[in-house]
Amino acid sequence: MRVTGWVAFLIALLMFSLILSTGCGSKSTEPEGQASGPTGPEPGRTSVQTGPAFETTPPPMEGNLYECGEQGFSFLYDQAYTVQWDGLTGVSVFIENPGEIPYVQIYRGIGEQRDFDIKSYFPFIIEELKAQYGDRVIATRIYEDFSLAGKLFERAAAVKYRADLGVVDMLILTEVTPDSVVQYISRHYEGRGEATRQALEKVLASYRQEADFKGRLEDEGQGQGQDLPQQTIRLVPYDGGYFSLMLPEGWQLFTMGDYTGFGFRAWDPMNPDYEIFYYGSLSPLNKSYENKQNWRSYVGSYGIPLAELNADAPVVDMNAASSLFPCFADLQAISDKHGLGLSFPALDNFTPLQLIPVQTVFASISTSEEIVFASLTGPGGGDCRGKFAASLGGTLPFYVGGVDMSPASALNVIGVIAPRETFLKLEDVLTQAVSSLRFTDQYIQDGIAYSRSIGQAAMANNEALWAVFDEYTRQWTAYFRGDTVP
Repeated sequence: MRVTGWVAFLIALLMFSLILSTGCGSKSTEPEGQASGPTGPEPGRTSVQTGPAFETTPPPMEGNLYECGEQGFSFLYDQAYTVQWDGLTGVSVFIENPGEIPYVQIYRGIGEQRDFDIKSYFPFIIEELKAQYGDRVIATRIYEDFSLAGKLFERAAAVKYRADLGVVDMLILTEVTPDSVVQYISRHYEGRGEATRQALEKVLASYRQEADFKGRLEDEGQGQGQDLPQQTIRLVPYDGGYFSLMLPEGWQLFTMGDYTGFGFRAWDPMNPDYEIFYYGSLSPLNKSYENKQNWRSYVGSYGIPLAELNADAPVVDMNAASSLFPCFADLQAISDKHGLGLSFPALDNFTPLQLIPVQTVFASISTSEEIVFASLTGPGGGDCRGKFAASLGGTLPFYVGGVDMSPASALNVIGVIAPRETFLKLEDVLTQAVSSLRFTDQYIQDGIAYSRSIGQAAMANNEALWAVFDEYTRQWTAYFRGDTVP
């Protein structure tokens, strides 16, 4: 199946809400002894109803009317619930607490019905979700002719998966109308799905959409462009002597470190929520809490150099490069304490929404390489989205009391941050900026000589750096801009 822009967007949509990092589904399989699908009566095959499902007349019902001006539809919901719009996820109806399971989600893709193949879509997304979330999946099922609330869906999918607070049942419904593709998603904890089911049925039965509504998937999110603040970014050459960049015009730049440890931060002084950053290498990092505790026992004794620095270093998950970014506040505190001269942006409330595994030229020395799409409170305090990437690796292990004491490091760490409402429009140009970093040949040779003199890995040349940036862009494009990976 070719990954069209809309299909790629729907797949990403399944993972974009605040709690989706806890996992999703797999192919149409069901482990013995495990029930799949949401709690409630199991839907069976039904005869195909006459006419499009969206033209059916729902039974009379009561509730508050929500009108989505961004995507041109409306529905009824219980006044006890909270309804929120987000440009990336559509409308969410939270049954209990905002931003948390249980909830129902609705997204309308206007004009996307022309190239949408529903029969191949569901097997494809199940495979994609399985690849993303692995053994957290308990069971999945794809239904044909799924009937709910008087509507007949040609295909539907149910996924049961383990999350931090329990087992979650997820239902995915996709409705193809003459001018749109509408996706409904519900999530609730196992055994507690009655209120969610009723909320979903009310949404389905009362859903109405505006005919000839003009909306677009591109840029800032469908249908919301006319209300967005105007923001343009023009890149201009910056000559730093031994390095060069294409820097957004009017931005401030702060550089730090040398050679493999070179890094920079650049931001818009008029709105610090716009920022890009790069760190060639960040170390030390601890591979486990046992590792960190052992280093603490050496502080002030045994005469071991750097014991305190290693003891202060944060712990990362060596199988998840994304675990680095929530540690930025700790890394800043360590730099301040030990006089390292580094500067890190505040990444408060960092919440991964999508993880994309990559393989770069650092793969042979890395245990994890990932691109992360995340929500966060930006450096300026606003509601932001960001694209981040890093490779995690370590030196040869040495053990003390069964604990690997060798330090870990992060390589080629990059970030692109922008306010939520403009992120999709501007991430491309910001990525071009951070990826434009180039060093002079002399600086690279000096860096290689320096690295050898102190026993570090040699500094990467420009070609290696380009290859890493290109791989980041290739994989991000495949997932979020709708192109296939060659």
